[in-house]
This record gives sequence, structure tokens and C-alpha cells, in this order.
Amino acid sequence: MILTIDTATSVGSVALVDRSQVIVSRYFDLGLQHTQRLFVEIEQICQLANCPIVNLTAVAVTVGPGSFTGVRIGLAAAKGLCLVDDKPLVVLSTLETLAMRLPYAADPVCALIDARKEQVYAGLYGMQTGWPVELEAVRAIEPDALIAERAGQDTIYIGDGADAYSELIDASPGARRAPFHVARPHAAAAGALAWNKFDRGECADLATVEPDYLRAPDAKVSTKNLGV
Repeated sequence: MILTIDTATSVGSVALVDRSQVIVSRYFDLGLQHTQRLFVEIEQICQLANCPIVNLTAVAVTVGPGSFTGVRIGLAAAKGLCLVDDKPLVVLSTLETLAMRLPYAADPVCALIDARKEQVYAGLYGMQTGWPVELEAVRAIEPDALIAERAGQDTIYIGDGADAYSELIDASPGARRAPFHVARPHAAAAGALAWNKFDRGECADLATVEPDYLRAPDAKVSTKNLGV
């Protein structure tokens, strides 16, 4: 089984997924309180599945884009689990994970995460095969510019960015928003994507893996007491 972690947005989730099914998953929408819940949830699903970390095939985690704090929490937890029990790490795009909520969609899926400052993180994917195929490079962009680009083209928008700019989307020809029950990333969907990447040998180097922020963090880490 692969343990999958997603804390890249305001919602969080963890799941244990084998090659053919979701064994157990937990989803929590409590705001950015992931440090308070993450290891509790991991411990509980491992107990429910009678699967200690040492017995896992790998650990997978979404590494952004998304909340700077949330991404760091998830990646740090995943790396720690891999180091302790010598497990491979699979890293996943939060935008791809969102698109995985709509497998086999006939129209392009535009995954949107609210990036604040009147921007969204956006990824456009073809989902006809059941797996996300990138149609355009992921980017941070003003939502009105993105919607204008896609005007008149059948597109399904998904994610909290789609909710934040729902009026723009709903007024655009050809645009539709995903229903609420699939509108957030979920570790269960990420688990299927993780197995696909794992089977292709796409595992990360624990020493060099970094978050994929797309945009520089707003807050800077102080170097006052670091001797820099």
C-alpha cells in the first residue's frame, strides 16, 4: 500500500491505497490546522488497516502549488516517514491531484487553486485516458485573463480557485464548475496517481526534493539569528 498525504490547501486528507482500491481515507476541512491533525489521522488509518508504516510500499505527498505552510507541513511529514523506515517518496502536483477527481472527463479540466493577490494557480489537463495529461504549463495567472483565454471553449473548472471566482466562470461561454463533492483535492485520488508514478519509477530524491510553489513566498525567513 501507498500512504498518501495532502495538506497543500485549506483541506487535508490522508489515505492508504493499494493497486486496485482505496483501503481507508480520512478527509478534514478544518482550515489550516494541519499540524494538529496530520499525524493523528495517519496513525488512525494505519491502525484501521492494520498496516504499520514499515509495511508500506511508499509514501506520496502533494508538493504544491498551494498554501506555503500546508505544502511544507505535508512534505516534511512525508520525508520524515520515508527516512525513518527507508521508504521511497512519490511527489505529486496538487493541480494534477485535483484533475484526478474528474477521470475520463470529455472536456479539458482546468484545476484552480486560489493563490490570493487576485491570482490563481492554474493547470489545464486532458482526462480522456483517466490520467492527467498536461495541455498547458502550470502557472500563476489573473483569473480574468485565464477565463478570457478559455472563453467559448468547453472547460470544467475545479478547485477552491473555481469557487473564489465563480461569477467569472459562470458567465463565460462553455465553462462549467465541478460539483462540490469532487471540488477539492483528496488523498484517495492522489493515491491512484501515486501508484501510476511509482510503477513508472518516478520517485523523488529525499535529499533534494523541494516544494513547487510556482510563486515566491510572501513571507521571508529571518536570517538574523542564523549567522547569515
